[in-house]
Amino acid sequence: SQYPLAVKLGTITPTEADVYSYARDEDDMVIDECLAEHLAHWGIKMQLMQKSERSMAEMQIELNRSYEFERMTEAGKHLRRMSGAGLVGLHNLGNSCYMNSVLQWLGAIPKLSHAFKKHLEDLYANNTEPEKDLLLQFAKVMEALCTDRYAIPLASITSSDEVSDQLSQEQKQIDIQAEAVRPIQFKALIGRGNHFSSGEQQDALEFFQFAIDRLSKELRSVRSEELRLDLTDPSKLFVFELSERVICCASKQVRYTTRKDNVLSLHIPLSAATNEDLVEQDTKHRLERKRRRESDSMNDTQSALDGTGDAEPMRLNVPFDACLKTLAAPEIIEDFYSTATKSKGSAVKTVRMRTMPPMVVIHLRRYTVERDWTIRKLDAAVEPPLMLDLEAVLRAPTELPLPDETLLPEDTDVPSESFAAETVPASANPEIVAQLVAMGFSENGCKRAAIATGNVNAEVSMNWILEHMGDADFNDPIEEASTNSHAAAHSASGNGTSEPPSESIDMLVAMGFSVEHAKCALRACDMNLERAADWLFSHGDDLDAAVATVNGAAEAIASTSGGVSGTGETTADNAALDGCGLYELVGSISHMGSNTQCGHYVAHLRRDSDGQWVLFNDEKVLASERPPLDSAYMFLYRRVSSS
Repeated sequence: SQYPLAVKLGTITPTEADVYSYARDEDDMVIDECLAEHLAHWGIKMQLMQKSERSMAEMQIELNRSYEFERMTEAGKHLRRMSGAGLVGLHNLGNSCYMNSVLQWLGAIPKLSHAFKKHLEDLYANNTEPEKDLLLQFAKVMEALCTDRYAIPLASITSSDEVSDQLSQEQKQIDIQAEAVRPIQFKALIGRGNHFSSGEQQDALEFFQFAIDRLSKELRSVRSEELRLDLTDPSKLFVFELSERVICCASKQVRYTTRKDNVLSLHIPLSAATNEDLVEQDTKHRLERKRRRESDSMNDTQSALDGTGDAEPMRLNVPFDACLKTLAAPEIIEDFYSTATKSKGSAVKTVRMRTMPPMVVIHLRRYTVERDWTIRKLDAAVEPPLMLDLEAVLRAPTELPLPDETLLPEDTDVPSESFAAETVPASANPEIVAQLVAMGFSENGCKRAAIATGNVNAEVSMNWILEHMGDADFNDPIEEASTNSHAAAHSASGNGTSEPPSESIDMLVAMGFSVEHAKCALRACDMNLERAADWLFSHGDDLDAAVATVNGAAEAIASTSGGVSGTGETTADNAALDGCGLYELVGSISHMGSNTQCGHYVAHLRRDSDGQWVLFNDEKVLASERPPLDSAYMFLYRRVSSS
C-alpha cells in the first residue's frame, strides 16, 4: 500500500520480529499479525529464521541501563576521594553491595554505632566464642566504620590531579584496599541458616529489615542487664505503630487495628507525573532518530549505543507528595464481612501512623509485575524533600475511636475456628510459591502471600506481595500447620487448659526460664517453640506481669489496650518510641538493575559537619557532586531535634 511496513531482517525469529510502520497515523513500532504470510511473499520462511541482531527493545534497555549506572555512581565525574572516621569503605565479598549499603546506613547513626563501639571490649569480655557472636561482629564493623582505625590519613591522599595521574593503577588499588574493611565474619553469621549466606545478589530492603530484627533478638539474649540496656536496640530506632481504620459502608461503624512496622513503603503513582506529555514527545523523537539512522544503513550497534550525541532519555517526574498522599488516601475494600450487618459488602480503609520513630526508612516500590509475569522497573524521578513533615499527612488522632464513631461489634455468632477454616488454607500451594520465588521474592514472603490469598493463583498472590512486602514480618518463617489444629491450640492457650509438650518446656528451661514461664509462653504462642522463646526474651524486663496477663490475672490491664490485638505486647519495653514527626534527609540507597535480585547497590550519606553528600560504592568513598536522590530505592530520614 502507500505506507509499507519495514522489517529488520536480523531480528526475525519463528515468533516475532521488529516491524516499523511509516503510516502518518502510526509512525512507530507495530505488531504485524500476518507477518509470516507477508515474509513468505518475499521467499522468507519465518519458521526457519534465527535471530542475529539485537532488537530495538533490547538496545533501548541496554542504553537505559548504561544511563542508570552512570547516574547512580556519578561516573564520568572527577570525584574527590574521602577518608577518615565515618568515611571507611567496605569490600564487596561477592554481590554483597546490598549489605555494604545497609551497614553504611547503620554506621552513620551515632546513637547506634557509638554505643556498640563503646561496649566492644565488654562484648569481648562477656563472650567465650567471639567468632560466633553476631553482636560482637556487628560492633567490630561499627567500630571500623565510625573511627579512623582503618582509614588512611587525609594528608596521605594526594589531592593534586597532576600527581594523582602519575600513580599507577596498582598503587591506587592498594590505597583503596588499605582503607576498606572486609566484614567476612559478620556476613557469615548474619547469613547462617538463610539465603543471605549465598553469593547471589539480594534485596537491600529485605536485608535491612532482617538485620535489625536479628540484631534486636540477639540483644535481648545478652545476659548482662546493664550491658543490654546500655546498647541501642536497632529495632527501637525504626519501629512505629500503624493504625488501620476500616469503616463499613453499610452500617457506618468502624474497626481499628494496630500493627508495628519498620519501613514506610510508598507506591509511585505514574498518573501523577507532571511531565507526561514531554516524555511522550521525547520518546517519539528518539524512535524517529533511530529509524532514520537505520534507513541510512548505519551500524545498529553504534547507532543505538553511541546515540550520536543523544542525551539521557527523559523520565517521568512524580512528586514525592503524591506518593505520600497515595498511602494516606482511602482504599476501597470489596467483599468485606461486616459483623454489624452479618453480610459481605464494601468498606473503606485508611492508614495512619500512631507513633513517629527517631529514624524513618522510606521505600519506593519501583518494581511492578506485568501481565506476562515479567518484572518492570519504574524508572521515574521522585525527588525527596530535604525536610519531611509526616505530622500533617499521616499522624493518627490521639484518642481512638473518635467521639462520634461506633465500633463494629465482635462476631460472636460465627465460631472463630470455623470462620478461619473457611478463609485460611492450611498451607501454601507449592506451585504458586515456586512461581513467585522465580520472580525474585523470598520464599517465606511467597508462602505468606499464597496463604493470605487462599491459594487462588499466582497473580492474586503477587498483588498481595506488592501491598505487604514492606511489612515487618514479611520474611519471617511461618508455621504451616492445619487450620483446625491451630485454632484449637489458640483456644486452649486462651483458657490455659492445654498442657505444652514436655520437650518444648525442657528446651526453654535450658535457656534459663522457669517451668511456669515456659508453659505460659508456649500457650501464648500456640505451642510454637521459636515464637515462645522470642516472647520470653521480649518480656524479660517484666516477665511476671506478662505471664499474669496471659493467665487472666490482669484483665483490667489488657482492656486498656485500645482494641489492639496481640499477645500482651503492651509493656513499656515493647512500646514504639514516639516524638515529633518532622524529619531531615540523611541518606539514600540506590539500585541499578532490572530487579532487586541482580544489579548493584550504592549508598549516599550526608555529613552533619558540612552538609557534604558522600558516595559509598563498596570500598570506594567519594565526595558526591550531585547525589541521584530522585532515582533512589530507599531513603533514610532522621527526626529533627525539637530544640
